[in-house]
Amino acid sequence: MSSFERSPLIFRLTHPSRARKITIESELSLEFRGLRRASRVVGRWHRRVARTVDHGMRLGYAIERQCRRAVEAESRPRKVGSQMLTAAQARRQLDRSPSVGTAALGRVVLAADAERRRLLRSVDHKIADLGRLTARLERDSERLQHLIERCYLGPQRDILLARSLAGDEQADRMPVMRALPDLTFLVLAIGRLEAVTHEVSACREEAHGTRALFPFVPEQRLDPSVAVRN
Repeated sequence: MSSFERSPLIFRLTHPSRARKITIESELSLEFRGLRRASRVVGRWHRRVARTVDHGMRLGYAIERQCRRAVEAESRPRKVGSQMLTAAQARRQLDRSPSVGTAALGRVVLAADAERRRLLRSVDHKIADLGRLTARLERDSERLQHLIERCYLGPQRDILLARSLAGDEQADRMPVMRALPDLTFLVLAIGRLEAVTHEVSACREEAHGTRALFPFVPEQRLDPSVAVRN
């Protein structure tokens, strides 16, 4: 191996006899190296984004089930003495004869309302988790874009330095960033989670708007001013 072949890359780029040929080959190799590094970075993020979307979809299905259970809590039969009554039937019976079986009927109504409150509280927590997943994907998109640009910045810096040392007339011309990795999968993932969030928010509004919740103070039950939506 000659002393020229053992010399570092920058010296070979500035060598007058082979500067033009070596500069072209070095630019291509540096660009390929940056592209390969960026492709590896994107490949590692595919599975992570897929797991995040899968988690969001499972949250959406769980929210839909809980909203349906919250809507059905009013019509689910519960045992009152020797008979099975729904909360709606118990409420009508209380309105007709408030002095007969008030304690047992009130327990049925309060149990239905407590179940709805618990389910709707869980729905709100899951919707907040879904929003955090979407925000995480948006941050991941920005971070991945930054990582891809950083994969190209080093090779581009080396190319510009080699050109200036080789006395290239167009040393300030920026190198071409070839075949950037496609980040459409991140845009589709964010759009999918936003669609799920919109759908479950509609389910939540439907579950919240089924009726005014029964107040927890039995003496104020017939007062319309204390009927609240939770």
